[in-house]
Amino acid sequence: MSPGVELEPLRGLAGRWSGTARISWPGRDPFELTHTESVHVIGDRSLVTIEGNSYRDGGTVPVFTAFAVAYNGPNGVYWQAFRAGDSLQVPLDLGPGYYGWTAPDEVGSVDYRAEFDDHEWTERGTMIVDGIPLEVFAMTLSRSS
Repeated sequence: MSPGVELEPLRGLAGRWSGTARISWPGRDPFELTHTESVHVIGDRSLVTIEGNSYRDGGTVPVFTAFAVAYNGPNGVYWQAFRAGDSLQVPLDLGPGYYGWTAPDEVGSVDYRAEFDDHEWTERGTMIVDGIPLEVFAMTLSRSS
């Protein structure tokens, strides 16, 4: 198999995206941020990098920054993400127009699922709290370049 074949669906995300992200953690007031993502397909398509930045009230200094790398591992596609001194490495569920992954959290785990096409990229994070699914993250972006 040639390099990057498993990552092929992510090629459609290459470029710059902007829109909003809404955070709604249990026990905290929900808030909305301006959010951007920059996606690059590297070299022979064996790596895809994603850099996300969130800003409050039209600010220019990010209040949240994350960086992730999707890559072909020995048993499928993996996602390694970094943010504010934290990192995780998890399998990435990937197909045409979607991806998903699960992140452990101190109160359980958050299932992230994204859908995308040439113009729109949405992602939702859902946590199970007391047996009830709770959307803790919602992102809606449009392609900016």
